[in-house]
Amino acid sequence: MKNKYKILILITILCINCNTLFSLPPGWEVVYRRPDYSTEEIFSIIMKLVCADSNNCMVYGSLFRGGYYIDRTTDGGKSWSRIHQDTGYSKKTDKNFEVYYGRSVLDMSYPDTNLFIAIVDSGLYSKFSDDGKTRIDSSSPGYILMSKDKGETWQDSSYGTNKHLAGLKMLNKSYGILSISKIPWDTTRYWYYTNDGGLSWFEQNMPKDLLLRLWPYPIDLINRNLFIGIASYRDNLISKYRKLLIHVHNDWETIDTLSCNDSLWFIDFIDENRGWASGGYFDPNDYFKTKQLIKYTSNGGKTWTTQRDTNWRNCVIREVVFFDENFGMAGSAEGLVLRTTNGGRTWNEDIFEQDTNWAFFWRTESVQVPSATTAYLIYDGTYIMKYTWTGIPAAVEEPPKVSGIRISPNPAGEYIEIAFSSPRLKPWVGGSVDAIKIFNLLGECVLSVAQTFPSVDSGQTGMSDLLRIDVSCLPAGVYFVRVGDWVGRFVKI
Repeated sequence: MKNKYKILILITILCINCNTLFSLPPGWEVVYRRPDYSTEEIFSIIMKLVCADSNNCMVYGSLFRGGYYIDRTTDGGKSWSRIHQDTGYSKKTDKNFEVYYGRSVLDMSYPDTNLFIAIVDSGLYSKFSDDGKTRIDSSSPGYILMSKDKGETWQDSSYGTNKHLAGLKMLNKSYGILSISKIPWDTTRYWYYTNDGGLSWFEQNMPKDLLLRLWPYPIDLINRNLFIGIASYRDNLISKYRKLLIHVHNDWETIDTLSCNDSLWFIDFIDENRGWASGGYFDPNDYFKTKQLIKYTSNGGKTWTTQRDTNWRNCVIREVVFFDENFGMAGSAEGLVLRTTNGGRTWNEDIFEQDTNWAFFWRTESVQVPSATTAYLIYDGTYIMKYTWTGIPAAVEEPPKVSGIRISPNPAGEYIEIAFSSPRLKPWVGGSVDAIKIFNLLGECVLSVAQTFPSVDSGQTGMSDLLRIDVSCLPAGVYFVRVGDWVGRFVKI
């Protein structure tokens, strides 16, 4: 009988925690779950995720009764810590009743491990007068919230009295752009830029006919002189087209290549030429089916090729994000994530089980791809999922392999030697190889060896068929070596 009770207790515990015990596609793991709050605060929802690199990410969550919190990881999601919070409250005294609804984060950027910037609304403070009949509401425009020491300390500054902060995009720790509308009735977006990491902002000159509502439509900041965004415009009060706007220096160019029939809503560019756009629309032949679209451009948006045009339940592609020309991911709904390692020529469909909060339609969103082997996303406002690709990183993967090259010793200690069995394979012959590069499992180049001299042992007077590379500075782990079209692997101990 005691054993029977133990089994029942175990089953009950498993049922209570079943929402965290769902199966996952290969390569995926849960690294964060939205906090469980007291009944007074009801619950929270994960709203946005940003990552500076593979290990450093910050997540913003919204509290049901007002306010928000920001949690941080510095070890790739293994542990998280609360670094900032603003909570709504209600307080009753003998003379009055006060309510503070708390702020909400509108957008945020994490361009550098030491710099985090967010734009935050003012919240709303209400107070009833002493007679209990008069309500006084007070609020102020948005704030810029900033930390320059990984969230240990914060700066919180108001941004004027007649402006509403709408969107934020940082290119690096110095340069970024800010989208602002003038309140109360102007919905036009004005652009401001910073050169000092958000300490000061300056208005960007724009032609009045291009003062379009770029946000909530996305933009991508390519470099200091170029950003690309999708915006709608109206023709006889009907939004017929979406335009791709390209800003170069102080000139503007409009390329009308995105039509509303394609409904491309999200973009991501890895340089000024190569980029992807995603979205979708309802199938005119079956309203209960939705077209999923992903398109690719190699000439800055002048022409596009279709990479995905598929009916998949009622889900569009919410966003597409690439780390480089190979590795990318796209978020959707119904637990669907699209993944590619060949630049979108083919897409793998990973599907999470739909056992969380149904109100968010099992969305996969806020996709982050900080390296050639790592990706994060928010699943249904409840979990942060992490994907780790265990194959050869796209940055070092080369289909052809050259025979006659080997690495020793392997495992390695202080150095490795690359042996070439044929003189024509030597990287210093003919200048065909600019450098020998060593990559870690994240696809990051950790060592580059210029094609100058081979190793020469004591007693040698001429060229050697061995190239010795000092790897003593590398931590223990698995590494890939690329020599022209050849890729090898070694273990550092």
